[in-house]
Amino acid sequence: MKNNLVLAVFAASSYAFLFTACDSKEEKDRKASLEHKADALEDQAKQVKKDAEKTAELTKEAGKDSAKEIKEETKANADAIKKEGELKEQQLKDAADQERDKK
Repeated sequence: MKNNLVLAVFAASSYAFLFTACDSKEEKDRKASLEHKADALEDQAKQVKKDAEKTAELTKEAGKDSAKEIKEETKANADAIKKEGELKEQQLKDAADQERDKK
């Protein structure tokens, strides 16, 4: 009798576990849907990262070009200022010479 009772309890718990461990078709579909959504999000994340890296590289290259242009523009401005200074110097020297000639 004791063995039958133990066997009955064991069988009942085994059946209960067996039925709760098996997923229904709906549960399997739900899990598959969630997995598909997660995969889609991971793919989207990879694409966003790839796009960001590409944009960063293009921005870096544009910055290099811009820096080069700014450097050239700055050099041209410096040359213009230097020429203007030389012209002003020459004008002042000429004015000084004219003052000396007045003697």
